[in-house]
Amino acid sequence: MMKQQIRLLLVEDETVLAGVVKETLEMKGFEVIYAADGQEGWQLYRQHRPDVCVIDIMMPRKDGLTLVQEIRATDTHTPLIFLTAKSEVQDVLKGFRAGADDYIKKPFSMEEMILRIHALLKRTLFSPVPATLPGPNPDHGQGQSQDQSQGQSQGQSQDQGQNQGQAQDQGQSQDQGQGQDQGQGLNQHRGPGQGQHPGQHQIKPGQVRLGSYLFDHPRQELHYGGEIRRLSQREADLLKMLADNVNNITSRKDMLLSIWGDDSFFNARNMDVYITRMRKYLQQDGNIQIVNVRGRGFKLLV
Repeated sequence: MMKQQIRLLLVEDETVLAGVVKETLEMKGFEVIYAADGQEGWQLYRQHRPDVCVIDIMMPRKDGLTLVQEIRATDTHTPLIFLTAKSEVQDVLKGFRAGADDYIKKPFSMEEMILRIHALLKRTLFSPVPATLPGPNPDHGQGQSQDQSQGQSQGQSQDQGQNQGQAQDQGQSQDQGQGQDQGQGLNQHRGPGQGQHPGQHQIKPGQVRLGSYLFDHPRQELHYGGEIRRLSQREADLLKMLADNVNNITSRKDMLLSIWGDDSFFNARNMDVYITRMRKYLQQDGNIQIVNVRGRGFKLLV
C-alpha cells in the first residue's frame, strides 16, 4: 500500500506561490518541507529524504538543474518534478537530461500537480527500490561525487527527456516573462517624489520613478533610498502592468491572463496575495496607493 502520508520537498523562490502550493498540498494530506532556494533545498533533501520533490528551475544561490543533478548523483529513484515558467524545447530537454521525471509549466492547476505526483509515486513506491549510491560527505567530496555520476544520470535521462519533452512542449503556450518585452516604455511615468533619494540614479530604459521609489523591471529591483529590494519575476511583472497604466484602472482579468495565464479562482487568490505584498513594498511613500476598484481591477495612484 502507498504510504499513509507523502513527504514532499517543495523548492521554490516565489514565496507567495510556494505558500499557496504548500497550504493546498497539506490540506490534501501531504507533509510539505519547504526551501526557498536550491542550496537550502539540497540541505533539506539530505536531512529529510522526501518521497517526491517539486523543484523550480530559476532560483538564486543554486538553480534547479544543479540541484536535480546533485540529487541524481546519489538517488536514482525519488521522483523529481520541475516547476517552472520556461517552456522552450531545449529547456524541457535540459530538465529531463538533468534527471527530472516530469515537468509542470506555470501557471498550473493544483489538481494537475497532485495527479502527476500520485502517478509518479505509483510507479516508484510499488516498485523495488534500487540500492542507494553512497551519499556525499557534508564537508568533503560533494563535487567529486557529482562529477562521477553526472554523466550516468544524464545518459539515463536523455531518452526519457526526448520523448516526454516533446509531449510536454505541445501543451505549453505562454511564458511568464511576457512583461519583459514591454520594459522599454516604462520610464515615462514620474511621481511627485522624484527629487528624493532615487533621483541620484540616472533613469535608464526599463526604469520608472514611482514617487520616492525607482523601479527597474528588467533587473527586477525596487529602489528606495539606499536600499534595493529584489523582486520575483511575477512581482516585477505585476508592478510593471500597474506602472504602465499609472493612475488608471488595470483590469484584473488582463493581469491574470498576462501574468498567470488564466483567470481561475486559484490564480485570482494568488494575485490578491501579490497585491497585498506589493502594497507593503510601497508603503514607505504615503502618496502611493494600490486601490482595489471592485469588479474591475486595480489602480496604482502616484
